[in-house]
Amino acid sequence: MELCFEIKNKQYLCNIGDKIISDFIKNTDSGDELSFSNVLLYKEEIGKPYIPNLEVKCKVVKQIKHKKLHILHLISQKRHRKRMGFRAKHTLLEVTEVKKLS
Repeated sequence: MELCFEIKNKQYLCNIGDKIISDFIKNTDSGDELSFSNVLLYKEEIGKPYIPNLEVKCKVVKQIKHKKLHILHLISQKRHRKRMGFRAKHTLLEVTEVKKLS
């Protein structure tokens, strides 16, 4: 069962029961249920651009952080160096079901 849907203008290709890592979704905790109606592909049905009356339900597994990126800012001939780090936040989702709306 192939499924393609959008979260925050990014497309995810998966099956029911798969876990996906998406960009950070605010105001969610682990165990929350989310539903997305931007379904592009389901089995052999292709949307133009989306399939109407179809909804994907996902469960938030946890909020995670990506590995740390180190940034070094250097101004030559001034002896100025600044080292910074950055960790992007992501949300781990589990696709639970695809529901047909009437």
